[in-house]
Amino acid sequence: MVNTDVRNRYADIGQAVDRLTNTQPEVEFVRESYRRLMETEESQRKFFRSFYVRFLNEWPKAKPFFSKFGELKKTGKITPEWERQFQALKEAVLLLIVFKAFREGERSINILTRIVDRHAKGDRPIPSGLYEPFGEVLATVAAIMDEHAPISQEERWRAWNNVIGPGIEHMRRRTEEIAARGD
Repeated sequence: MVNTDVRNRYADIGQAVDRLTNTQPEVEFVRESYRRLMETEESQRKFFRSFYVRFLNEWPKAKPFFSKFGELKKTGKITPEWERQFQALKEAVLLLIVFKAFREGERSINILTRIVDRHAKGDRPIPSGLYEPFGEVLATVAAIMDEHAPISQEERWRAWNNVIGPGIEHMRRRTEEIAARGD
């Protein structure tokens, strides 16, 4: 998935994530945790809604980037725009897990780089300062909601933070590089 040569990529995210089994204990835990959180369509919606409600409440500077999707409440109907955003986040979390497992520390172009490039160069560039809070809230919500994990909430948070952290840091750094170049 992250290889620059298209011929050497996995066919889809699921195939790449399945390959992660038993590679790194923390990655394996987060992969299984995420699988539990995504078990049903209802649990997925609950997770993504909880994440975005918390993220937007704790980080009001992020609200303008999501205002076109309509208001997101803790309960009630979800707009098609939010449904698409939930799907995008679902894939992004998998990419963060894959990044940790396969690419940590490398600076080569990968799918996360392309996502950041789109976010940093659009009509409304996402500032680098929003990536770290995004990751913190994601780890927090995952740790809270994965109640069936065999470890404590604090250990869940630490594992999630350690696994998604390198990808979040890569995205933050890339955004700063783009801003410094004035792209």
